[in-house]
Parts: sequence; structure tokens; C-alpha cells
Amino acid sequence: MTAETPQSTGRRSLGGRVVEDSLARVGYSFRPAVQLVETARPRLRRAEVVLVQNAWNFLPAVEFRELARPYPSPMRRRMEQRRLLARLNTRRAERIVALTTPMAELAGRSTGRPVEVSEVLYPLSLLDPADDHTGLPDEPFVLVPGTLTWYKDPVLALTVVAARPDLPRRVVLAGPDDGSGCWTEIQRVASTLGLRVTGGPVTAAVMRTALRRADAVIVGSRLESLGFSLTEALALAPGRVLASPLASHVTLAERVGRLPEWLGQEPSGSSGAGLPSPPDPADLEASWDRLGTCLGLLRTGEAS
Repeated sequence: MTAETPQSTGRRSLGGRVVEDSLARVGYSFRPAVQLVETARPRLRRAEVVLVQNAWNFLPAVEFRELARPYPSPMRRRMEQRRLLARLNTRRAERIVALTTPMAELAGRSTGRPVEVSEVLYPLSLLDPADDHTGLPDEPFVLVPGTLTWYKDPVLALTVVAARPDLPRRVVLAGPDDGSGCWTEIQRVASTLGLRVTGGPVTAAVMRTALRRADAVIVGSRLESLGFSLTEALALAPGRVLASPLASHVTLAERVGRLPEWLGQEPSGSSGAGLPSPPDPADLEASWDRLGTCLGLLRTGEAS
């Protein structure tokens, strides 16, 4: 078994930049009255709109404690602080918006307030070229996209690979290490199972290439807010796509129109693999345009 140590930087997380980048690409600029994440620094004047993006901040306390249990205590404290900040921002906001119905329902139950939905299924970078093989193996591999962290459950992906002789023994974990200790456990389990793993962040271009080249993509997770890793896989990966049957995943797969093979369920001959139908560029851009309008953002060059 060989393993490479993942780096701490790389493909940007959804909460960090993907939403902002996609909105900018369809011509929107930003203003302080709109908070693109619920944990933005509060301002003296309350926000007109808060975009809720992270399910961690709205989980019931019991579920939160259970999912946070494997994380080091300093990280758990930061998670708790972000939950308090999200609560403050959503309480003060005039309007709350989510990108998916499951996220809106979760935030609505937590805040007791109505949450609007302006749905987007993919980042706009999905339309960019995919021909960057940097760091990808020449041999067949299974791709596990996403941050190397406990709630993404990469260990589950390794056990799935080990249990299925039709899958390659090489696993590419494409995402940065969050420092929670999960990477150490990944290495231990991979060694025990006889798998060869590499881990580390990749650029968006390499991720798109990896999705197109992988023999299988596994999106096993215990919690998802938006599920772009799954929708990107369903749109780009001609190989098998396997995913945890979370409510958010089920909803997104139905909207995409291609069902993955649900982990823990009997495989279906009609799901999981096949040439995907890429989204229509005009429809994809229109969905981000609707979000910008819903948030009350300005077109670039417009006066505030």
C-alpha cells in the first residue's frame, strides 16, 4: 500500500468560493447587505438576505453532537461557535434563502422561519474543459471526491471498494485534509484492506478530468447541504456512481435525472453507470441568474 500525504489547500469548498464564483460568472457583484454564508461576520445593520449553505449549523443538538464526536475538541468548539453565529445571522436577517429544498427544510425547522429556495444543481465550472490529468494515476482507479473529514465518511468508501472485487484496488481521495485526524484512519484502514490510496486537493479542472476517467465514483457521506460532489459525478462520470441515500442526495439525483447506486441497498441494473446527459449550459446559467436575482445582488457595474 502506498499513500501520499494530502495538502491543506486546493479545490475550494462550496462555502468558501464556489457559489461566489458562479454568481460572478453570470455577471453579479456583491454588497454587504447580502451574506453569502450564514456564518459571515455580523454587521451593525442587519442583512437583507442570508444564504444558508452549511447543514452543520442547523442540525438538532443531539445529531450535531453525534456527528461531531470524532473531531478534536478545538474543532468541536469552533463548530459550536459557528452554529451560534449562524443562529444570530438568520435571526436578524430579513430573508433567508437556501439552494436546495432539503437545506431549506432543515434551516426552517431550526430557525422557525420561512426559508426561500432558489435551486442550483451544479457549479458553473462544470461547463469548463476537463483535460488536466495532473497527479491522476494511469491505472484504473476509484474516485472519492471531497474533503478528507469524518462526516464525509471516506472509510466507508474504502470498505465498499474492498468488498467489491469488480472495483480497482487503487483509490484516489480528491480533497484537502481538514486536520481532524481522519487521514490517519484512512491510511490505517487502507493498509488493513490492502488498498493503495492517494489523497490530496486537486484543482477544479483535475476534478472534472478525474470524474470522467474514474472507473467508479463513491460519494459516501453522513451529512450534505448541497451535494455538488454528487451532482457533478452524475453529470460527468460515465462509470458507476455510488452514494449514500441521504435525503439531500435522493432529492438531487431525482432532479438531475440519473440515479446512482445507493449504498446499503441492492444494486439496480438501471442505476449507477451509463453515459450521463450533461446539463444545458443555458439552463445552468439561468439557475445562477435566478439565484442572483433572488438574493437581490447587483449586476456588475450597477450602482448600489
